[in-house]
Amino acid sequence: MYWFPDTSYKVLFMAMSFSPKPRSLTEWAYLSIKEQILDNKITTGSQLNIEELAKEMNISRTPIREALLRLKQNGLVVSAANVGFFVCGITKRDFDDIFELRQLIESYAVVKYVEKSNEDDTQALINLHEQCKLGAEAGNAKVFNNYDVQLHDTIINSVGNRKMLAIYSDVADLLYRLRVYAAKSSENIRQSLNEHEKIICAIKVKDSTLARLVMEEHILNIRARLEKIVEFEDDEA
Repeated sequence: MYWFPDTSYKVLFMAMSFSPKPRSLTEWAYLSIKEQILDNKITTGSQLNIEELAKEMNISRTPIREALLRLKQNGLVVSAANVGFFVCGITKRDFDDIFELRQLIESYAVVKYVEKSNEDDTQALINLHEQCKLGAEAGNAKVFNNYDVQLHDTIINSVGNRKMLAIYSDVADLLYRLRVYAAKSSENIRQSLNEHEKIICAIKVKDSTLARLVMEEHILNIRARLEKIVEFEDDEA
């Protein structure tokens, strides 16, 4: 079940910066609030007050409400009747489902990548890995995460199966939240970089069987490391 704090826990938006307003205020509000949630600037359990958001973002209440309803549909926000909207936590069931999906899709995708990729593709993957390393060495978790996402997405997109990619896209926000947790652990980052190198080596030698095995190992290892640091929210009854 979800925990709803009292109104003293309402999130403060005064320190937050928002991107320039586009034509669609609802889209802008949605993307801006989502970014704050994904980067953990708005923490689990925080109340998203429509009036405060509208005032801070200098727009009417309607696009804020529509944005929050969309965030609710995407599983980032929950609502309580006569109380308001709150940022969701991550349940153990969500966690298990995400990693089962990653295991299935990414181990299959890396085989396809080996079959389809050429030297230029492999070099592009190496470049992304090098950017991950630079982010880690600089202690910049967001840079590491951004290039880690690109590295994995490059492999996944090689599948070319629109239905599969649509399923993966549906969980992208939750997966990114887990990556934010993962980036808090320097040990996880170090191990992930080592595992990336194994994956790239298998791709370079065009060994699809080895690539699948090391990708499976990578996903299982991330799962094990994250289970130790993620504070799971109770599933709804």
